[in-house]
Amino acid sequence: MFSNFLLHLGLGAVSDLLSRNAYDKSEGEPLLAEEALVHAKTEQNQWFVIHFYIAARDDVVNCAVPWEIGKYLQKGWRGTLCHQGGQFFSFEHNGELICEDTFYGPPEPY
Repeated sequence: MFSNFLLHLGLGAVSDLLSRNAYDKSEGEPLLAEEALVHAKTEQNQWFVIHFYIAARDDVVNCAVPWEIGKYLQKGWRGTLCHQGGQFFSFEHNGELICEDTFYGPPEPY
């Protein structure tokens, strides 16, 4: 019985690790600032996935962003995307920097 518990615990941990790694592919990727187009948006519960088209590489970068940022960004906007793989840091459009601090303020000091 105890061995079954350990087996289920181990399988659950491996499953969680694999699913997290399948979604977040930013580890080991360089931090980039690239010209991008907000190509599409997909709403998922409290988050949006923004599909940025990078013309220089003919590639699409998918970034999960908080709901407020996803609602604010408009399809067709062009600007500079700062990201690391699929991890979103900011998007600058017409001189306006859009990042989590834009909506939530700077982080509290420790």
